[in-house]
Amino acid sequence: MRAVLLLTSLLAFGVWSCQTPIPVPRPGYAICGPCAEAGDLGCVEVKMGADGVQAQINGQTYWFCSEICRYKFLERH
Repeated sequence: MRAVLLLTSLLAFGVWSCQTPIPVPRPGYAICGPCAEAGDLGCVEVKMGADGVQAQINGQTYWFCSEICRYKFLERH
């Protein structure tokens, strides 16, 4: 019963959330969308550059921490 009350309280006050806020990147960096969505904040910020992993869709450039994240992103878009 206590666990139910605690969980209800946390949800009611917004203390517990199922989503992690996406950080704002520093200048020269971008956010790896798949990592941000998965809550993997260890590699969410990636350096933009000619040798970086990227994809372009409708004139918009997206940056990724790895080819795996690029593939995951392109599967959905």
